[in-house]
Amino acid sequence: MTNHVHILLTHAEEGSAGVLMKRLGQRYVQYINRTYKRSGILWEGRFRSCIIQQENYLLACQRYIEFNPVHAGMVDIQKNIDGPVTALMPQGKNVKS
Repeated sequence: MTNHVHILLTHAEEGSAGVLMKRLGQRYVQYINRTYKRSGILWEGRFRSCIIQQENYLLACQRYIEFNPVHAGMVDIQKNIDGPVTALMPQGKNVKS
């Protein structure tokens, strides 16, 4: 995605996801600012998170993350997969050719 990132992770300790995102954000922003000779913030807002407790919701989140670029028109799945793709798409939606 061009304006956001989806990360699905399992944390080892309480609060470790927040620490990870803080460190990732700080280091990535420093890298981008140094590389592109810029300054200031890079992120639009604070990260959002939720705890997934049900397996069917976990699978729905995985599917959403995988197909989000397809739905946004950034990827043509038909060029990357042989055979019918309708069964792979959430809710059986077809992909634009």
